[in-house]
Amino acid sequence: MFVHSNLLAFILLIKLVNFNIFSLFNALSFWVIIFTISSSLTEGYTYGYQTILSGWLYGE
Repeated sequence: MFVHSNLLAFILLIKLVNFNIFSLFNALSFWVIIFTISSSLTEGYTYGYQTILSGWLYGE
């Protein structure tokens, strides 16, 4: 019974970590969308898109 409860706690921990990673990814995607919209309003859509694309490719 003790091993079984440890296994349940371990599964719960994995689900919690996966949920946190998923939430972080959603927040990052939301920030990228906001950045694209603000860049398109201020600098033009093509500049904002090139900035995000270069950021993904070169990690800047």
